[in-house]
Amino acid sequence: MHGPERYLPRSWTDDPARCRAARVPAQVEFRTKPQLARVLLERALDAGVPASWVTADEVYGGDPARRRWLEDRGISYVLAVKGTEPLGTAIQESATASQLAASVPAEQWVACSAGHGAKGRRLDDWSRIQLAATAAAGCTRWLLVRRWPGWYRHITLALLAHAFLVVTRAKATTSKGTKGDAAA
Repeated sequence: MHGPERYLPRSWTDDPARCRAARVPAQVEFRTKPQLARVLLERALDAGVPASWVTADEVYGGDPARRRWLEDRGISYVLAVKGTEPLGTAIQESATASQLAASVPAEQWVACSAGHGAKGRRLDDWSRIQLAATAAAGCTRWLLVRRWPGWYRHITLALLAHAFLVVTRAKATTSKGTKGDAAA
């Protein structure tokens, strides 16, 4: 029988007196959250808990060995990765996730709702890119990409506001110069 796995920061595991006072077993060692997640997932799968897929954020998704482990177990996954994660396709052998996302043609983006937010449906643009990396038998690797239209609207409006201010200032400066010249 395994006990409950809980994350303990290194400041706890490096302080035996603190652990004793909190009745933390002496054999408990520091493990990262991704390490604990693998222990828990492995335990569940070995016990026969039905799971056909796993999803997680980039803290858990950024380890290629973890992705390979899931593939070897026959578990599909959607794991977030950092934009700097090195990936590649048949066309771009060496590229980061961000570079691959930037190369998606406009017609390959699909608007889908990820649920409702405070201002109604949250629509994001999604696309997928097949990766070249060799996957376990029967698996195909894809990069699922979400982009943020709100960010693009924000940047567009910020640039428009900046342009307006630059033009307004340029006109004001030119007007002052003209008035000053006429007065002399």
